[in-house]
Amino acid sequence: MTETTENGIRLQCEKGCAWTDLSFSMPPGVWQAVDQYGMTAVNRKRKPNEELANFLFAIRKKGNGLELKGLEGTGWLELSYTCGEQPCRQYINERGMAR
Repeated sequence: MTETTENGIRLQCEKGCAWTDLSFSMPPGVWQAVDQYGMTAVNRKRKPNEELANFLFAIRKKGNGLELKGLEGTGWLELSYTCGEQPCRQYINERGMAR
């Protein structure tokens, strides 16, 4: 699940990650890379772990929603959504928006 917070972004991972709840503060428009281990850099160098999913995406707050770029291990290249109410939540998976 992805969710906007007052000062940043909150993510939850149900399976395939070394983390279950990840949140960070950041101003709108600034990209943050995230992988199966948590916050990272786009040019990260990590060996795949067979017990975890292998993915990399970048996320940023944009207006009243979020924008994501699938960089590795996703079936999508870009996703974005907006909400009229805050916090703004959306479930995503390796194929795109879910639920």
